[in-house]
Amino acid sequence: MQQVQSMNQNDAYQGEPAGPIAFMASNRVAANLSMVVILAAGLVALGALERQAWPTVPFNTIEVSVVYPGAVPEEVEESIVVKIEEQVEALEDAKAVKSLAAPGLASVRVELKTGADIGEAMDEVKSAVGRIQSFPGAAERPQFREMDNRTSMIRLIVFGDIPERSLKELAHQIEDDLGTLPNVSQVETTGTRNYEISIEVPIIRLRALGLTLDDVADAVRRSSLDLSAGSIDTQDAQVRVRTIGQSYDQLDFEEIIVIARKDGTVVRLGDIADVRDAFQNTDLILRHQGRPAVFVEVYRAEGEQVMDVAEAVHEHIANVIVPSLPDGVGITIWNDDSQTYSERADILLRNGLMGIVLVFISLALFLEIRLALWVVAGLITSGIGALAVMLALDLAINTISLFAFVLAIGIIVDDAIVVAEHIHYERNRGVPGVVAAIRGTRRIKKALIFAVLTSVAAFTPLLFIPGGIGEVWSALPVIVIGMLLISLVEALLILPNHLSHLHGPEWKPSNLVDRFFAWIRDFVDRWLNRFLDGPLDGALRFSTNHPGIVVAGIVGLFVVSLSLVPAGIVPTTFAPVVEGDFITATLEMPDGTPADRTYEVAMELERAGRRVLERLDRERPDSASSLLSGVNVTVGQRPRVEGGGLDPTPTQNPQANIASIEFKLSSAHQRNMSTIAIVQAWREEVGILPYVRGIEFSGEVIDLGSPVEAVLSHPDPERLVEIADSVVEGLRSVAGVFDVRSDHTPGVGEIQLELRPEARTLGLTVEEMARQARAAFFGVEALRMQRDREEVRVYARLPDDERDAITDVEGYLIRTRSGGGRSRSATRHQ
Repeated sequence: MQQVQSMNQNDAYQGEPAGPIAFMASNRVAANLSMVVILAAGLVALGALERQAWPTVPFNTIEVSVVYPGAVPEEVEESIVVKIEEQVEALEDAKAVKSLAAPGLASVRVELKTGADIGEAMDEVKSAVGRIQSFPGAAERPQFREMDNRTSMIRLIVFGDIPERSLKELAHQIEDDLGTLPNVSQVETTGTRNYEISIEVPIIRLRALGLTLDDVADAVRRSSLDLSAGSIDTQDAQVRVRTIGQSYDQLDFEEIIVIARKDGTVVRLGDIADVRDAFQNTDLILRHQGRPAVFVEVYRAEGEQVMDVAEAVHEHIANVIVPSLPDGVGITIWNDDSQTYSERADILLRNGLMGIVLVFISLALFLEIRLALWVVAGLITSGIGALAVMLALDLAINTISLFAFVLAIGIIVDDAIVVAEHIHYERNRGVPGVVAAIRGTRRIKKALIFAVLTSVAAFTPLLFIPGGIGEVWSALPVIVIGMLLISLVEALLILPNHLSHLHGPEWKPSNLVDRFFAWIRDFVDRWLNRFLDGPLDGALRFSTNHPGIVVAGIVGLFVVSLSLVPAGIVPTTFAPVVEGDFITATLEMPDGTPADRTYEVAMELERAGRRVLERLDRERPDSASSLLSGVNVTVGQRPRVEGGGLDPTPTQNPQANIASIEFKLSSAHQRNMSTIAIVQAWREEVGILPYVRGIEFSGEVIDLGSPVEAVLSHPDPERLVEIADSVVEGLRSVAGVFDVRSDHTPGVGEIQLELRPEARTLGLTVEEMARQARAAFFGVEALRMQRDREEVRVYARLPDDERDAITDVEGYLIRTRSGGGRSRSATRHQ
C-alpha cells in the first residue's frame, strides 16, 4: 500500500522526490492561495497601520520641573534643585541626573538605565519627590513628564495688528473650532502670555492709610470667594447653601472694600489702586512677518492618521476660518508634517518603483518577460507581506520605514532572481516545466537559505541599539528581516509553480510582441557572449595564471579603502543629515539682557538672513519661485525641535536673553538648493557679533544634540569660568568648527539685602523684611481664580514707575510691628 502511495506521489511530481518544494511547484491552488493570504494580510495591515512623518522617540528621561515665581537661580538651586537631586540620585534605575536652575524655574532630568521600565521609574520618581516636605511655600507643585521628540503635527500662526487680548481670544476660538472636528482630538494655543490681574497701589497712598501690600492682598482674599455651606433638607427637596462673592474682572475688584470705618465711610480698592486686568509681565515676544502672532498647535493622537488630520484641518481653515477672520488678521500654516510625510513618501515610493522597473527590464532583457513579471510580483508580495509584520510589532509608516522598504528591495531581489535563473536554465535544457521548477529550486535552496540567514544575521544587531537612535531606526531591521524571510518563502514555495509554465526551447514566437522581445533578448545574448568570451575570459585566465598579482592588488585596494576614512575623503557621521525646509538661528544674549534688546539683535539676524536669500534668488532663473516663504521671530523661547533631540532648557519660563529666528523656505523640489548651504551662507553673513553670547544655526530635521560636548569641572567657580572661556576661544579658532558656546552663565547683577543689627531692636525680622520686599517689587499673590479656560492670578504690588530703579529699592520703607516705617536697613550691589 505504501509503495502504491509513493508511486502516485512520484507521478504527481513527474518522477521527482516528494517534499515541500515539489508539492508547491506542482500544486497551483496551494501556491496561489499562499500568495493571496500574504497579500491579504498585508493589505489589511495597511489600513490599520499608523502614518506619521517621523517616529515618536522616547529619550529614556524623566523631567521634574517646579515653578517658583520670582525666585533667582541661586535660590531655586538651594531650595528645590538640590533637594530633588538628593532624592532621585539614589533611585536604582537612575543613570545620570542633570539639573537646571533658571529664574523662577527648576528642572531636574533623570536619565534612566537602558531597559528600565519607564512607567515604574516614573512612579519611583514621583514617590521620591513627594517625600520632600521643605519646598518653599511660594513654589508650585512639581510637574513630571516623560521626555520624547513629540511635537505638534500642524502649527498654525494667527497674526495681525490687533490688541493682544483680541488675538489670544481669536486663537482660542480657532482652537475650539478645530477641536470639534471628527478627525482632530488635540489642539493647543501657545505663544501667549497668561492673564493676570495686577493691583498696583502707590506707596504714598499706602503710607497715608497705614496699609501694607499684605493688607491689600488680605482684603482681596476675604472679599472674593465662593464657598459652599452644605445643604438643607426641606419637606419636598434638598437645597444647597452657597456664598457667592467671587470677583472675576477689573470692575469687580475695584469694588472691594479695603477699609470700613465706624462712621460709615469706606475705602474701595478702586479709590487707592490701579487695577489692571491684563497679562503677566513675562519676556515673551512673537512676531510673524513683523506682526504680533500666536501659535495654534494641532497634535496627532495615537491611532489617528496624519493625512486624515491634515485634510480635516486644511479644509476647515479654507472653508470656515479664513472667511470669518476680521480685517487685518491672517492665518498661515507654518509647519505641516503631513506635507513632509507626503513629499518624502512620494520620493521614496518613486525610487522603489524605479528599482522594481529596473529589475523587470534587466530580467526581461537577459531571461524572459514572463519570468520578469513573476519575479516582480514576488517582490511586491514580499513588501506587502512585511506590512503585516509591522502591524504585529506595532510599527508605523513613516519616513524611516519607507526608506527601509526601498533598501530591502535591492536585497531581496536576489532571492527570486537566482531561483528564476536556475529554473530558466533547466527549462532551456528541455526539462518539462514542473520538473524544471523542482530541480532548479532544489539545486539552489541550500545556498539561498544560508544567504538569507546571513543577511538576517547582519541586520539583527540593529534590533538592540539602545537609546533614541535605536528607536528611530528600529523599523529598518524589522522590515528588512521580515521581507527577507517572506521573500525566501515566496522564492522557494510560490515562485516555482508560477515559473513551471515557462516556454521551453521548442517554443517559437507567434506574434509581433513575442518576436520583438525575442529579437531583443537574442541581441543582448550575443553581446553578453562576446563579453564573456572576450574580456571576462581573458581576465579569468590572467587571474589564475598570476594569483600573486591578484592577491597583492586586492590587499592594496583594501588598504587604500581603509585609508580614505582617516584621510577625510570619506566623511563619517553618527547619523545622516536630514535637511528640512526651515533654517533657524538660536540667539543667546548675556544674562540680564532686556527682551527689547534681544529683539533688536534678533531683527539684525533676520535682516542678514533676508539679504542672503535675496542674493541667492537673484542668482536663480527668473522663472524660479522665491526661496523665502515666511519668517518668525520669537523672544523668550527656543525654536521648535523638529524630528528629535532634547531641548537643553525648558520653555515653560520665557527668558529675555533667548531668541529664535526661523525662515521657512520653499519645498526642496522647488528650490533645488541645499538647506545646509543656505545655513552656511547665513552664518557667514552674520559673522562674529562680540556682544552676543552665542548663536547656533541649523537646517536639519532631526537634531540629536551637539556633535561634541565637553564637560569641565573645577572646585573654584571663578577659575572654572576662566577655563571655559579659554576653551571656547580656542575651539573657535579651529578651522571647520563653528557654533561653539559654553552653557555657563555669569549671572545677573543683583541687590542683596541684609538686616542691620540695630533694626532688630524694632522687632523687625529677616522674614518680615523679605516678605515686604517681595510684595513690593514682585508682588504678593492675593488669590487665584478660574476664569473660562485659564487660571488667573491676582497680585498686589507697587506701580511700575515705583519699582524700576535702584533708588526705589534704597528708598522703600519697611513697616515695623509697631506700625512705623523704617528705611531699608542695608543694601549691597553686585
